[in-house]
Amino acid sequence: MKKLLLMISVLIVLSGCAKTKSDTLTIGYTNFPPLGYRDESGQAVGFDIDLARAVAHEMEFTIEFQYINWDTKILELNSGNIDAIWNGFSITPSRQKEVLFTQPYIDNAIVLITNKNNTTLQSLDDLSTVAIGVESESSGYHTLESLFDINTLNIRRFTSINEALLDLKAQSIDVVVTDAIYANYVMNQSDDYRIVEGIKLTAEQYGIGLRMDDTELQTSLNTAIETLRQNGTLRDLSIKWFGEDLSL
Repeated sequence: MKKLLLMISVLIVLSGCAKTKSDTLTIGYTNFPPLGYRDESGQAVGFDIDLARAVAHEMEFTIEFQYINWDTKILELNSGNIDAIWNGFSITPSRQKEVLFTQPYIDNAIVLITNKNNTTLQSLDDLSTVAIGVESESSGYHTLESLFDINTLNIRRFTSINEALLDLKAQSIDVVVTDAIYANYVMNQSDDYRIVEGIKLTAEQYGIGLRMDDTELQTSLNTAIETLRQNGTLRDLSIKWFGEDLSL
């Protein structure tokens, strides 16, 4: 009888740890248009938001969106405050040591934004002579780490990419390092800036970040994304938000 009670207790604990179709999937996102951000009414909108809703529909999950500080995204994930980091989250070797990624679903690259009349930057080597703005713990920052001795660069780290752009506009910094998708969004919103032509730091892909032991959730998400790829939803959402098909 004691063994039976012990087995029942273990099963109850395990069932409480595993996600079921009736569970809520909590997505961590920040202000990173057009991928995920808050609109004027405070609602979560963007490409990744729409994709997450479509995936949740396929998986028959309820979904919630939790606004987070991008600096602490891994802590938010591992503490259980969120179930997934899903907001233009680039797959990198360093992140793969801390996060279980789904299959990639969108192409991306790291580029440079500067003021429209700034002609200082002609090559990648010129980054060593200018003031650089980058969002803390972003793929842009990690790209700089991989390409340069970070201590030799004049880098200012910001808690959000919007803050970096404000300093760029004020000419407190000379260039912002960020994702190509976000950079193109900025170009469509303002003619104060330009993307530095001919300098692409690295090519990347976006994935969904999960806790390292969430392999079942990873499989379910991969299956749902593949379904949306096959039925054209992924392509349609990309065209809606980016004006072109960047889906993989």
